[in-house]
Amino acid sequence: MSATITGLSEATIDVERQPVHYVEKGSGPPVILVHGYAPISTWRVWESNIDALAEGSRVIALDLPGYGESPAPGSGPPADFGAWFAAHAQTLAAFAAALGLEKTRVCGLSAGGGAGLLLTTQSPSLVERLVLVDSAGSEQADRWRSIAVPTLIVWQREDKLLPLQHGEKLAAAIPEARLEIVEGNAAGIEPYDWHWPQALNPYRFNHLVGEFLGS
Repeated sequence: MSATITGLSEATIDVERQPVHYVEKGSGPPVILVHGYAPISTWRVWESNIDALAEGSRVIALDLPGYGESPAPGSGPPADFGAWFAAHAQTLAAFAAALGLEKTRVCGLSAGGGAGLLLTTQSPSLVERLVLVDSAGSEQADRWRSIAVPTLIVWQREDKLLPLQHGEKLAAAIPEARLEIVEGNAAGIEPYDWHWPQALNPYRFNHLVGEFLGS
């Protein structure tokens, strides 16, 4: 998965005394793209999506601390998934503040979706719209019933890491959620346990998310 993105800018910003690297493209309402937990995860998981989404949004994709070009915090990585969600929900809130964003949309992949869910419950005035992509968090579904923002859930039907029932559970729990299922591998790439629909089916993904963000 590699795409050439023209007009991309990149920078590093101080977030709670921690350097955080990010890239951005486009203008308009901001959307923060959040990668997942796997060690290979960086902003580049969104390479097939940034150009299309930037047609109507200011797209900001970051490397969370300890990933890509953002150094790990001195305290080391979070000990478990719950700590990971909490740490990076805090990172996202501080990152938005450092960029001067009073409101934003958030699009999270896998564990990045879990951090986005937690951020939305903790900072409801910050998050205007939420996109969950094969997201973690279904085991705490009752916790998300208070989420009141429009939410799009995109799921790969063949996902082997987090099967479709996880997405169905999230959709049932979040009052304003809509579940969209994609399938197959239009991009013809290594399927990564079929857990990255934004890379497997970028055209369909970009259409769904672009339309949702623009509505």
